[in-house]
Amino acid sequence: MQRLLILTTALTALAACSEHSAPSGVGGTTVAVEDNRFTPQQLPIASGSTVTWQWRGGSLHNVTFDDGPTSTTQEDGQFQRQFTAAGTYPYHCTIHGLAMSGSVVVQ
Repeated sequence: MQRLLILTTALTALAACSEHSAPSGVGGTTVAVEDNRFTPQQLPIASGSTVTWQWRGGSLHNVTFDDGPTSTTQEDGQFQRQFTAAGTYPYHCTIHGLAMSGSVVVQ
């Protein structure tokens, strides 16, 4: 019984840690497009990664990069972009302006 309690405690702690770590690297990662915010707001990734923006709110939003690429304005769905060069890529929602902004930092 004590072994089961220790194992359950360890698995619970491991699950809590994995929920709070943001996936990154060449496998890609996700940014939530929520009502009036991007989560996470700043995302560090490795060169070659693809980022997916996933709509989770109930309002219209878009993802518009300062260097050009833009998603459609939508209430739900996804938008993806691959990053192959190091640098900081700021973006925002044109409906909500800089109050709803974020950046991808490619290392």
